[in-house]
Amino acid sequence: MARRGLDGDAVVAAAVRVADRDGFEALTLAAVAAEVGVRVPSLYHHVDDGLPGLRARVRRHALEGLAARLLEATAGRSGRPAIAGLIHALHGFGVAHPGLLAATVVPADDPEGRAAGEAVVDVAFDVLRGYGLEGEPLVHATRVLRAAVHSFAALDAAGGFARPEAVAASLEALASVLDGGLRAFAAEAAPTG
Repeated sequence: MARRGLDGDAVVAAAVRVADRDGFEALTLAAVAAEVGVRVPSLYHHVDDGLPGLRARVRRHALEGLAARLLEATAGRSGRPAIAGLIHALHGFGVAHPGLLAATVVPADDPEGRAAGEAVVDVAFDVLRGYGLEGEPLVHATRVLRAAVHSFAALDAAGGFARPEAVAASLEALASVLDGGLRAFAAEAAPTG
């Protein structure tokens, strides 16, 4: 019998705690069952498709939370302030939720995750359109931005920045480098008349 008060949302919340503590790849039904104090079979009352279904729900939870954070951090901003807002928001999300950051990498066989990820991409597109980017250059710039910021956040969350210099200053340097690079890339990508 399932534990009283346990529902799908509580199972996802426990899975988030496990993923952030132990890593998204370490997320198992056994670990979640231990987190909520039930046996593994009890989880099947609350999670469709077992572990793949639970991982998909955690992935959507991560992407929805990240999209909301990025939208809030970039609303009403353009150029470097928008890039800085996006960088700080994604970094803060990744440091606070390293397991969820890893969950934002969506496999091709998760169409619902891909749909949820589009909200994150839409925020990046909106920021990068402020640089005059459209079409294929917009996609390339979005990939570069994601690679730089996601990697920075993952490295920091894993303790990869051990030197004494402030990480916040490095984030500002990243914002400046990306802003300058995006301006140059947009100028190169602009159609010539």
